[in-house]
Amino acid sequence: MILITGGLGYIGSHMAATLMAQGHEVIVVDNLSNARMDVLERLEYLAGRYVTFVRVDIRNTPALQKVFEQYAITGVLHCAGIKVATDSPMQPLDYYNTNVGGLMSLLRVMQRTGVRHMIYGSSALVYGEQAAAVAETTTLNPQTPYANSCKIAEDMLRDLAMAEPDWRIAVLRYFNVAGAHPSGALGEWPNGISTNLMPYLGQVARGERETVEIYGEDYATPDGTSVRDYVHVMDVVDAQMQAFRWLFSQAQAFGTFNIGRGEAVSVREMIAKFTEVSAQPIATELLPRRAHDAASLVADMAHTQAVLQWQPTRSLDNIVKDTWAFYQALG
Repeated sequence: MILITGGLGYIGSHMAATLMAQGHEVIVVDNLSNARMDVLERLEYLAGRYVTFVRVDIRNTPALQKVFEQYAITGVLHCAGIKVATDSPMQPLDYYNTNVGGLMSLLRVMQRTGVRHMIYGSSALVYGEQAAAVAETTTLNPQTPYANSCKIAEDMLRDLAMAEPDWRIAVLRYFNVAGAHPSGALGEWPNGISTNLMPYLGQVARGERETVEIYGEDYATPDGTSVRDYVHVMDVVDAQMQAFRWLFSQAQAFGTFNIGRGEAVSVREMIAKFTEVSAQPIATELLPRRAHDAASLVADMAHTQAVLQWQPTRSLDNIVKDTWAFYQALG
């Protein structure tokens, strides 16, 4: 049985759906701080069966331990945390408490109950500003408390794996995850206002918001707007599945992997693609740069492809079409 923390969130819910579709047992835990109970209903609809769900904050170590003692958990996909990078400079303690403290609590419980397989969902933001495509060996340069909380978490996991070699840990550095489940039942569906570009575009195309804000057009990029590496959420799920296969085939393991497509897409290019696919007018508003936003952040995928035998198969068109299908299906 695989336990998914933050399992009603965006990435976690897609992994839960895929695991169940392939016949695996899953337990979903979430504190619902940035997730919807509707997602549980959608998971049960896709699975055609009851989904084991426990509402718990993973920082509550005794409550989390009861979950581990009740169920035969063999591995953990850790997706729980707060992830709005632009908020973290104003709320650093919240980010460290949730992202570092939550992981510490989870590791203590795993340590006590003998569960030794973990995938940790990190962020490409640990790289910070870099001049070229980033490899796993690139020197890290986190620019915000959120990014630094991910780096600290990675350091904790590496130290643990060195101290206790029976652990099998894969750190996946996600780039810009986007897209939606092919059924249209699951997608990126944040509570409140989203700061990610793709749900923002979906909300504007649906008429829920008036404009898409573009933060800066004076970057040293082809069209002046920042450049990112977008990867389909279902490709991310495939990478997670490959990471679990790799972990369960190792006597001991610690690995760090970029999860992206290795393709640069600017903000304006993404807006143009979404306008084309949705056939909806999307107004934009130009604002000054945000502090700590990198001009470009794109993955070098060679290490991931070599070790995990994984590479993304879904195109930018797939990402945009599936995102728009999900937002249309919301009604």
